[in-house]
Amino acid sequence: EAGTVWVNRYSRSRDHILPTGGYKRSGIGKDLGREAYLANRRTKSVLISL
Repeated sequence: EAGTVWVNRYSRSRDHILPTGGYKRSGIGKDLGREAYLANRRTKSVLISL
């Protein structure tokens, strides 16, 4: 159900728009692209008295 296909090259894409990585419950998260950004971000709130 999952795999990697390379066309005319055998290396990681330099295009950082294309996400790569895990499929279903593989335990491997996404890398590169918007999906990776959203999966790896953490929101933090900071309150400052003025």
